[in-house]
Amino acid sequence: LEEIRKRGFSLFDIMILVERYLRGKERVELLKALRGVDLHIFGNEEVWKKVVTKATFHGAVPFDKMREIFSKSRVVLNSVPMFKTCVHERFVYSLAAGASVITNRSHFLEDEFPENRAVGYFLGPQYERVGEKIEKMLAHEDKRLEEVERARETIKKSHTWDERVKT
Repeated sequence: LEEIRKRGFSLFDIMILVERYLRGKERVELLKALRGVDLHIFGNEEVWKKVVTKATFHGAVPFDKMREIFSKSRVVLNSVPMFKTCVHERFVYSLAAGASVITNRSHFLEDEFPENRAVGYFLGPQYERVGEKIEKMLAHEDKRLEEVERARETIKKSHTWDERVKT
């Protein structure tokens, strides 16, 4: 650690690099486990094409365009391994737009959003089970949409920005 500091890196710099590494490693392992799933990947195409050979690549998209993409999606993968006691807005916006979401296991989320056809959870390194969850979600579109609608009601009740400010 002292050697790294001598080179001009602060502990904060190191923490950011480690977090990026862990997030990237999880995403790579998750995508590799989803061979055979029709994937659409948004982000740095050069990087993801090295990891996934069979997918549709769209490049990076500004956040304000993501809600439109979520509304056209049936399932959104949300990989944020560091979010153990909070929620990423991608989870909320995806459900609000009508997509099911598969995300990292989180006690915060599980208390309000049970696992069903609207919400799925994974805990690395059990990435191969994510493909099964996607299949289950998509097997009965009418049930999936009903469960997404119930999740949307929970979001309207407890997870709008106005409600979040109160807590």
